[in-house]
Amino acid sequence: MAPEEAKALIAGDFGKELLKAACAYCHPLFWAVRADSGLWKIKANGTAFFLDCGEGPFLVTAAHVYEEYASDLEKEKGDVVCSLGNVPFRMEERLIACLGQATLDIATFAVNEE
Repeated sequence: MAPEEAKALIAGDFGKELLKAACAYCHPLFWAVRADSGLWKIKANGTAFFLDCGEGPFLVTAAHVYEEYASDLEKEKGDVVCSLGNVPFRMEERLIACLGQATLDIATFAVNEE
């Protein structure tokens, strides 16, 4: 398929349906830092999804998302608020594995069904 055909396909009804399907599985992940004014300001964001391979659910996001969060956490001396959707989510406390974006751009986190 030529790039122009692909762009036209994504711009139409197929693209809308593809977006709906992706949104049904992806969850927003974002964090905020305290601005000079004292108010919280969203610093960065990513998406995540839940996966269960038979041992219970876990959360998956990109390693570069976690690495940026960890860097901001260090810079801000821990004064960072992270949310998964509208639920507080401290990634550093739930980390299962992150080999780094240069190795495998995946980070996994412990969750429970609630």
